[in-house]
Amino acid sequence: MQPEFLLPIIFFTFASAGISLKVLHVVPNGEEQIYLKLGDKINSVFLPNYKNPCWYEETDNNKTPQIKCLPFFYIIGAPKCGTTDLHTRLVAHPLISRKVVKEPHWINRERYISGHELSNYLQLFNKAVQEDIVNLKKQNGYHPAIFGDCSASTSWDIRLMLKENRYLGFTEPPYTNAEIIKNMNPFSKVILILRNPTQRLYSDYIYFGKGENAYNFHHSALAAVKNITLCLKKYSLRHCTYLDLPKKARLHIGIYHVFIEDFMRVFTRDRIHVLKLEEYSENPVKYLDEVFLFLDLDRNYSTRNDLTQLYMNRTSIANRRKEIAPHAGDILQETKLILDDFYRPYNERLVTLLGNKFNYNSNTE
Repeated sequence: MQPEFLLPIIFFTFASAGISLKVLHVVPNGEEQIYLKLGDKINSVFLPNYKNPCWYEETDNNKTPQIKCLPFFYIIGAPKCGTTDLHTRLVAHPLISRKVVKEPHWINRERYISGHELSNYLQLFNKAVQEDIVNLKKQNGYHPAIFGDCSASTSWDIRLMLKENRYLGFTEPPYTNAEIIKNMNPFSKVILILRNPTQRLYSDYIYFGKGENAYNFHHSALAAVKNITLCLKKYSLRHCTYLDLPKKARLHIGIYHVFIEDFMRVFTRDRIHVLKLEEYSENPVKYLDEVFLFLDLDRNYSTRNDLTQLYMNRTSIANRRKEIAPHAGDILQETKLILDDFYRPYNERLVTLLGNKFNYNSNTE
C-alpha cells in the first residue's frame, strides 16, 4: 500500500540564543523518512528581527553561531513565461538581494546530484545572507531585506525524485515540490507567471534547441499530443503530466492547472500570486507593484526612477527566441490550431482556478 506522502526528510531541533527552532534537513539517499499529512503544521520559529526566514545555527567547532536563511519567496515557473525578466526587475528593489543564483534548481534537481543535505541549499544563498540580509538593518535592529529562489522548473519537474527505487511503479507522484517548500518554511510565498500555453510551447521548443524551425516543431508537437492522448487512456492526468513526459515538445508544462492545484492543496491562496505574461509585458511597473505588495514591500521606494529607466528596457532583459533561432519563423497555423484544441479543456480548468483573466481559449493570438 502506497503512503499518501512519503518525504525523504528528517527534523533536527536545536536551541541557539534562547530560540528553539525546528529545522528541516533533507537526508542523503532517503535513509531517514517521515510521513506527512496535509493538515500537519510545523512549529518553526524564525528570528523575529528578520523579515527573511533566518535562524542561528551552531558550528561544528563551537564558534559563534552563524546566520542561516531560507528564501522568503519562490518563483516556481513557468519556463518561457518571463521568469528571467520578472526576477531581474524584482531584484532591482533595494530590499530584494540580487546576490543569488537565478535558477539553482536545487529542490527538484541538484539535491539528487550534489547531495540532499539542506546545508547544500543554504550555501547557495550565503553571499546574499551575509552581505544583504544581515547588513541591511534599521535603527531599531530590524533586518528588512529578503531573497528568493527563482527556479522555473519547481512548479512541474519531479522527474529525478520519481526515478528513486522506492517510487518506481507509482502511478501518481507521492508528493510534489510544494510539500518540500512547505516543510522547509510553511510561510513561504509562491509566485507564478503564465503565458498562452501554445505560444509557450513553441518558444520553449526553439529556445532549448529541440528543433530549428516551425516544421520540425509541428512534428514534435503532434508526437507529444499523441503521447499524452495515449497516456490518458490508461492513467490519470496527474500521471501523464508528471510521469509520462514527451521527449521533445514539453506539452505537459502548459497544462497549468494540474501544478497550480497541487500548490493550492499545500499553500493557502493568499500565499500564491499568479501573473499573466501578456499583461505583465504591456505594463511591467503595474504588475511589479502587485508583486511588491504581495511580498509586503514598499512600492514607492527611492530607486523608482532607476528601475523605470534601466530595468524597464524590455529588449535588454528577456530571453528572446529570435536571438537564439533567428530563422525559426512563427508557429505554423496548422500546428497552432491543433495545440489550441488540445489545451482547450485544460484552459477551462485554469479559468475555474484563477478567473476569466486567464482564459486562453478566448485569447489565442
